[in-house]
Amino acid sequence: MKEYRVTFRLLNAADYGVSQKRERVFIVGFRSDLKANWSFPESTHTEEALIWRKWVTGEYWDRHGISSTERPEIPAKLRSRLQRTGPSLLGSMTAPWCTVRDAIADLPPPENSNAATSIPNHVYIPGARSYRGHTGSPFDEPAKTLKAGVHGVPGGENMLALPDGQVRYFTVPKKSYKWRTTVTLTTLFNTCSTELKPNCIDLSPLQNILAQISEK
Repeated sequence: MKEYRVTFRLLNAADYGVSQKRERVFIVGFRSDLKANWSFPESTHTEEALIWRKWVTGEYWDRHGISSTERPEIPAKLRSRLQRTGPSLLGSMTAPWCTVRDAIADLPPPENSNAATSIPNHVYIPGARSYRGHTGSPFDEPAKTLKAGVHGVPGGENMLALPDGQVRYFTVPKKSYKWRTTVTLTTLFNTCSTELKPNCIDLSPLQNILAQISEK
C-alpha cells in the first residue's frame, strides 16, 4: 500500500481576488516516494488592504467615482477598532479584497430591460426583501457565499444590498459560477505546475476540469 503525505488548509476565495467570501477546505495528497515539495499558495488579497483604500486613503471611492458627500460612514465597530489599534500597514502593501461593486459596476441595472437585454440571463427577478437574518450582500464588500436555492437561502446570500437600502436578487451573470471556480482552480493548478517536477504527478484531470469549465 502506498503512503501519502497529506496537507490541508481552509482557504477563503476573497483572499485570492474573488469578489466573494467563500471558505472551503482543500486537501492535497502526494505519494511519499515522489518527495514533492509543495505548499498552498499564499493569499494575494487582504481585507486590511480594502480597509486601507476605503477609510485611510479613499482610493476605493475615488476609483468608483463616489464623491465625499455620497460615501457611507465608516462602520462604528471598525471605527472603534481603528481608533484603538490604528490601520494595519499590511493594507498599504497588498492588493485589496474585490467587492461586489468592483465585479459588477459595469453591468446595467437589470430593471432597465432595454440595456440589460444585450447580456444573456441578466434578467430582473422581483420579490427580494430584507428582514432580520436575511440582509443580502453589501455592495462594497465581497459577497456572502452564494448558494443554490429555489425560494431563497438563509442569510439572503443571493441578494444584493444596495447603498440606498434597496435589495434585489443577483442575476445569473452576477453569480458567475464559472468565473469563481476557474480562478480558484487555476491558482492551485499553476502552483502545482511550477513547483512540482515534470511527471511527478498527473495533473491532466485538473487540466480537463479547467477546460470543461472554460467551454461552458
